[in-house]
Amino acid sequence: MAGKEVIFNIASKILTAITDANGIAIVQYTANKADFTDGKLAFNTSFEGDESYLLRNAIGLISFIPNQLFPHLIIILLIIQ
Repeated sequence: MAGKEVIFNIASKILTAITDANGIAIVQYTANKADFTDGKLAFNTSFEGDESYLLRNAIGLISFIPNQLFPHLIIILLIIQ
């Protein structure tokens, strides 16, 4: 599923990526301390669907050890197959 746009919502910021030949879309996001709630960063991803594939959504939380330095580079990927 190459060439499909995937939307990522990370800490209320919208990012987009295009799937590669393996159906993988990757974004990079540098998180700030304020992006975390109780040491967790919430995110969701979505693919709007098209004539060949249905709409798809995923949500998740990323947890960090409390004493790590900020900012962190977050890499989130979504595989659509």
